[in-house]
Amino acid sequence: MKKIDFLKIILMAWVVLFFSQSCGDQTASYDDSALDVPYVPTPMEVVDEMFRLASIKQGDVLLDLGCGDGRIPITAALQYGTKGYGVDLNPERIRESRENAKEAGVEDLVEFHQQNLYETDLTKASVITLYLLPSVNLKLRPRILKEAKPGTRIVSHDFNMSEWSSDKDSMVFDDEEAHAVYYWIVPANLTGDWDLKMEDSSLEIKMNFTQVFQFAQGKVVPEREEWKITEEDIKGDKISFTLLTPECEWDFRGRVKENVMSGFAEKETSGKVILWEAVRDPVTKKSLDIISQ
Repeated sequence: MKKIDFLKIILMAWVVLFFSQSCGDQTASYDDSALDVPYVPTPMEVVDEMFRLASIKQGDVLLDLGCGDGRIPITAALQYGTKGYGVDLNPERIRESRENAKEAGVEDLVEFHQQNLYETDLTKASVITLYLLPSVNLKLRPRILKEAKPGTRIVSHDFNMSEWSSDKDSMVFDDEEAHAVYYWIVPANLTGDWDLKMEDSSLEIKMNFTQVFQFAQGKVVPEREEWKITEEDIKGDKISFTLLTPECEWDFRGRVKENVMSGFAEKETSGKVILWEAVRDPVTKKSLDIISQ
């Protein structure tokens, strides 16, 4: 067995023991009936799977909504050196999280705040972890799609996002039950009308994109015979699509930033690659969430 694997096993065993004792020593005097979500700790096996699906790495900023005893941000800090934030309405959970962080020696990497998760700033996180309820996930969903940066990774224990299908999912089995883990990448918003121009080319067209969650559909406007946009794909802020014209086919690759997307386009017949840019009319942008439309 490699030395690094042995050290990781020791670390994980310590984390499991630490949080098992921490959870067992606490008594809840706070009125949990005032909360949207009851306090149920995420098993450490599930925490590990959440990290695997989200590909947690050093440099990530992790936000745990409904942090409980703080085990998710604390474990990420211990394993990967990530910065983390946790929010919870229960002051006892926040006090417990801060004590656990201090005992684990990562209080310089993690912060915990007594705060309403619906009012929490989502823009600083590269990873957001959840163990809430279906109704809470649905209430958060429009905010995540609107406010979280494209490319932000969302991981949820047990509960999905209803019509927003996960990009990946898995199951974790322990001695007592099975646990589902769901993973999404927040997509860039492509909706609306875009003016496309290609460098060193006379090609200038207007495009329109409609989009629900991570699925987009484009078209050339006004519609022209044999002009089509196909193979639309979004991964975070990365966009790709194919433009079919009567003369040739162009494969577009690029990134989206607010109301501008740009990148390189390759002409299929010649392999010629040129720069392109598209600018959106901001008043045509729409919500990605079907609830908000």
